[in-house]
Amino acid sequence: MSASAPWSFVSAPDLFNMDVADLSGGRDEAVAAAFGPDYARDLIEAPGWEAIGLNAITPTLAQAWMDQLALMQAAAGGDPAALLIAGDLIGGTWQRHPDRLEAMYGTPGATIADQVDLALDISYAWMTTLFREAGFPQVIAAIGDHDVGDNDWPLGTTSALNVNLMKRAFGEHWVDPLGLPATWNGVPSRAPEGLGEYDEGSYVRQLNDTVILSVDPFRYEGGAEALGPEGAVAIDYTPEYLGWVRRVLDAAEADPTVNHVFVQAHVPVLGPVNSRISSELMLEGGADSAFWQLLQEYGTNAGGKLRAYLAGEVHATTAIVDEVSGIAQITHGALTTTVDDTYFVAFEIAPDRITATDYRIDMERSYPGERF
Repeated sequence: MSASAPWSFVSAPDLFNMDVADLSGGRDEAVAAAFGPDYARDLIEAPGWEAIGLNAITPTLAQAWMDQLALMQAAAGGDPAALLIAGDLIGGTWQRHPDRLEAMYGTPGATIADQVDLALDISYAWMTTLFREAGFPQVIAAIGDHDVGDNDWPLGTTSALNVNLMKRAFGEHWVDPLGLPATWNGVPSRAPEGLGEYDEGSYVRQLNDTVILSVDPFRYEGGAEALGPEGAVAIDYTPEYLGWVRRVLDAAEADPTVNHVFVQAHVPVLGPVNSRISSELMLEGGADSAFWQLLQEYGTNAGGKLRAYLAGEVHATTAIVDEVSGIAQITHGALTTTVDDTYFVAFEIAPDRITATDYRIDMERSYPGERF
């Protein structure tokens, strides 16, 4: 596809936000019937699902996901280049419920960390299969708080100790399959290691004439000390990490094949924003943070290519245009399994304009009587 021809992508943060997966590994025939013949190819079975008689997805829910993804594709012209998900693909709170964790994912002698690792493999493998079945060519995801156990992370808890395990699983399932080159325009495609454990979910991906920079605001340094009010995780960026972000943005500015840059991360920076059923996490420092001040240098008003900052977390839509830089912060998306309606944004990229259209899906009307 030529960069001169209009093209599209879809952005839907918090698309799941709960632990929805086919725990049967494809053996549940009623669920499998909603998908194609290759559905079970890459799925993983949860060891205890049959004994407790519980699957985390029903035939109705399976069809709801397929219908929702079909609506997203249609809204983006039928052939979107990618699906962006700025965090919270899972519920991720298994380790806070060890009895349920062991019942579904346990094996004799397995540690909680082992069980969480298996739960991540099962959940992410199913999501990857769902997107494949729905026809999305690639998913560009960012880490949310649920993807690292859900806030907060008190010292000494398994939630605090297993953050990096969860980050590694995210990288293995969502970033590694993209096959990123080691460098993009001379800059590491993924954040270097040792900068606050950001590397698994921080990466740059070019789509046609547009760069998508996914960043991970959940700083973690081993879980041995409190980094902020959330415990072992701080919602901020180190100066060294911001150095990598600057190098990416400089490379994009210098590249004549790049016309636009989007940054996606889970938490909003600017406020106030609309919110529902959310802990309303935000980047520490907000508009005064070193991160946002860095982005402002590359905004449209400064003659740069950075057009928008895409965030989730709040499960509602708000667009704020930063007067200084011209960057539009768009908080959007919703947790479909909990609320009566959900939102996504379809972007069309044309040579002379970018169009962002916010869509609402009425889940209660589409699936009357069904509560997911």
